[in-house]
Amino acid sequence: MKNLLKDKITLEEPTDTLLEEEGEVEVLPPAEPKEPIEVSTEVPEEVKTDALSGLITSELTNTYSNIENLKGIVTTIALEYPERQDIVDILNSIIDERTIHIGMLQQALELVDGKHAELVDAGEEKSTAIAGEPEANELDK
Repeated sequence: MKNLLKDKITLEEPTDTLLEEEGEVEVLPPAEPKEPIEVSTEVPEEVKTDALSGLITSELTNTYSNIENLKGIVTTIALEYPERQDIVDILNSIIDERTIHIGMLQQALELVDGKHAELVDAGEEKSTAIAGEPEANELDK
């Protein structure tokens, strides 16, 4: 487009559009506004619950991973620097606190998702039943 030509034309409204074809300029009227699209922002309760439980589950996973990392550090220090029991004690204290956080996060998850709590309880009952069966105990021998 030719800048000189644009500078000489004054538009009646700021929304007008210029079209240029082979040296001619045509001023088009503003486009008609379109109907807004209605979007539902209501999120189903099940989706909210899944999202929140996913966030808590992710934090549980991260906390378990952090505990395992700390245990690895404790093992390294205990083996390589046995004289630094003071550091081992501090890290073990942190591990204990993180383990408490695991319990708190599990409680939060149960509050958010009752179905999750029911499944965990069912799993605990099943493992107790398996551990109490004679056949399962014979495998430990």
